[in-house]
Amino acid sequence: MSNGARHGLGVVVGLIATAVIYAGLLFGTERVLRNRQITLVQFRDKIGSEGIVAIVVFFVVAAVIAILVGSRISPVASLIPGLALTLYGLPWLIKPVWTADKMPDLPDKYDLANLTLSPMGIPLLIGLILLLASVIPSRWRPSGAPVAAQAARYGVSASPPPAPAGPPAPAPMYGRDQMPQPPYAAGQGAPPRSYGNAPGSAAPPPYGPSQPYEPPRPYESPGGSPGQPGGSQQPRSGAVPFSDGSPSDSPPPAGGAKPKPSQSDAGEPGEWTQMYGGDDLKGDR
Repeated sequence: MSNGARHGLGVVVGLIATAVIYAGLLFGTERVLRNRQITLVQFRDKIGSEGIVAIVVFFVVAAVIAILVGSRISPVASLIPGLALTLYGLPWLIKPVWTADKMPDLPDKYDLANLTLSPMGIPLLIGLILLLASVIPSRWRPSGAPVAAQAARYGVSASPPPAPAGPPAPAPMYGRDQMPQPPYAAGQGAPPRSYGNAPGSAAPPPYGPSQPYEPPRPYESPGGSPGQPGGSQQPRSGAVPFSDGSPSDSPPPAGGAKPKPSQSDAGEPGEWTQMYGGDDLKGDR
């Protein structure tokens, strides 16, 4: 709806609202006066049907005023009844007797309501409220004016940005395989380790690759059996045993070969000579 059509509709609404507000005030006040009269005559201390009707009428008048001061409707709709009620209620406070003589005659029951309502300033109060609600600057702007004004103020476009061309970007994956890491130069620290795995990848073992269980080997002391000190140590596969130099640990030579005595033994033959043919060697000498 254009701004001109909006204000034109506000003129029609304002004229109708002026008649509804003034007629509602007169009718509601007349019902209040009748309810008071019945209460005084009948000594009744409760509300009657006249009082209930007055409450409903005043509620309708208040609803119409609330609609007129709203920001969605044209301010002309509140300006017209505001001017009419202000011009009508102001003379009742300045010159009440002169105004009562100049006012046109109304039916008896509504004439008393008008003489009770107008000198108290009720029409003037409602008219001033509607006038003040009509002078708010934001109500006179078009519907899209606030958005355009803010966009021009901050230097941005009021229209929404165009949609990106092409298919939408895939959703990011959170985890270790989120994106390739660039190479780092020497002396530059590596990025912090990311926790989690990419969807579909198997989780690595927490402490390296798993190994089969091997029982611990028994204790082997040097020179003794496993688990007992003093025993002979068994060499491992492929190792050459070492001799400690004692004759009892050396095996006899194969094929019956007899070792020659050492040159240092000039007198008594040695232990090897006595064990393996000491008599023959003595005879040879």
